[in-house]
Amino acid sequence: MFNRRLTRTAAIALALGAVAAPTAAAMPIDSTPIDTTPSQNLRSADAQGAPTADKPYTGRGIYSPVPAQETQDLRHSDTRDFAEGRGTFNSPDVVVVKAPAPVDPVTSSGIDWADVGVGAGGLLSIALLGSGGVMVATRRRSVRLAA
Repeated sequence: MFNRRLTRTAAIALALGAVAAPTAAAMPIDSTPIDTTPSQNLRSADAQGAPTADKPYTGRGIYSPVPAQETQDLRHSDTRDFAEGRGTFNSPDVVVVKAPAPVDPVTSSGIDWADVGVGAGGLLSIALLGSGGVMVATRRRSVRLAA
């Protein structure tokens, strides 16, 4: 009883892992790393002045003034433009540039057969793993013939 339950659980876990692995490994085509550095320092003044591994102790006490940092302008962009004298009255003239016609027209059929093969192979492997898991998890009954 325990062996059958363990086998069924292992088969289901293997099938779910086979389906989840390609999804977890998916990345965008450009694979540009996302910048996770904060745009604003939200630490307290004491924590900002504290020594760290890359910034050793400077001799200042923790209650001495912290050097001023550039503040972030939280106004709407239209409000900033109006306050700084920018608007449609002094915008540059519009220049229209026409792109040249393509020299070599594309003659491909639009289907990348290498991608089709990879997709079909992945689908076939998932189907084989799933059917193998079902075969392991199901209970087989043997027929005994009377002698």
